[in-house]
Amino acid sequence: MKKKYVVIFSVLLIVSVLIYICIPKEKEEVEDTETNVNKNGFLTLMLEQDDGSYQKSSSNTWPGDGYAFNNELSGCERGG
Repeated sequence: MKKKYVVIFSVLLIVSVLIYICIPKEKEEVEDTETNVNKNGFLTLMLEQDDGSYQKSSSNTWPGDGYAFNNELSGCERGG
């Protein structure tokens, strides 16, 4: 008789966990009102100068549009 209760309890527990996992959760809508700001210093924006060289930008905000992505120069050095 005791085994019967253990089996029933186990089945109910498994079903409860499966239901909890499968039911979609409501996602909070987060408003992104902050501009693109580099706070951690891990990335650097390099600006092309008139002579074709690149100089590190001193600005801590990232442009939202109006720039072109350079696939050849935008990459990791030494395969990093």
